[in-house]
Amino acid sequence: MGEVSNKTIVALLTVALVITVVGTVVSVSKLSGLGGRYTTLTGLATDTGTTSITVAGTAAIQVTDASIDFGSGYYNVSCTTGYAWLASNAEGTNCWLNTSGQVPEPIDDPHELENNGTTSISITADISNFNASDFICGGNGCPGTSTSNVAIRMIDTSAGCTVTEQTTYTTLADDNSVTQVTLCGSLSPQDNQDDIEVNFNLTVPQDVDQGAKTATITYTGTGI
Repeated sequence: MGEVSNKTIVALLTVALVITVVGTVVSVSKLSGLGGRYTTLTGLATDTGTTSITVAGTAAIQVTDASIDFGSGYYNVSCTTGYAWLASNAEGTNCWLNTSGQVPEPIDDPHELENNGTTSISITADISNFNASDFICGGNGCPGTSTSNVAIRMIDTSAGCTVTEQTTYTTLADDNSVTQVTLCGSLSPQDNQDDIEVNFNLTVPQDVDQGAKTATITYTGTGI
């Protein structure tokens, strides 16, 4: 036999209760009628019962757009900042050129997170096994700089986050450390109010090594 959902259990309890009440009313009515016909039936007895149910919520999170690609490029040596930055939320770049030597078009490529459970959840983000120097510069770091940084923020696209909205960029990882970031303190499970976008801003030092850079972001949803 398949599993019975919480909603089904509630429905079955309701039906059982209704049947019990109707049955009691009918029985009492019949006993009342008998009392008129048979004088030996002298009274009716009543009693009460209770019914209870505990509904357990499920916490679940899904990343529906799980990949962000900043493309290929390099630091613009005509800049004097010593670093470039790139954003995934259409803000563009600064001191960064693509492989054709041009300023790249802004990208709009966030992670999209959805609460697909049955209870409100808080959402945190961690960068796995990397500080920003490990991720951007590689295992040997950037020898002449310490400006590498990975910043994160959320956009409440569905108006479903009601507590602790991290809507400005905050550091997820810097040159030598990592920080867990709470993106949303309470995201609703209701349809059309259960998703957020997550964007990143990378600071790339001028002395970064060539090569592909990849990091894994872990999102955790905790039921509240």
